Amino acid sequence: MRQLALTAAIITFFAMVAGGIYSGQTPFACAIRCVVGTVAAYIAATLALKLAVSVMIKSVVENAPADDDEAMEEPAVEQE
Repeated sequence: MRQLALTAAIITFFAMVAGGIYSGQTPFACAIRCVVGTVAAYIAATLALKLAVSVMIKSVVENAPADDDEAMEEPAVEQE
């Protein structure tokens, strides 16, 4: 999960660098905006991934078969 968030942050960083260079910003302003944007992207991706995992876990738990005691018991063996 951390790897996906890091990948999203790195892609955001380079996209913001390209946007900063294209718009003609000073290198310092571009660097500050890229670092802030990268941190924000990392936090957003981490929260989104945690939310997705919790939704999947909740779905699996709700759709799990009922734990019937009768179904778990072994059939009675008739003795002669």
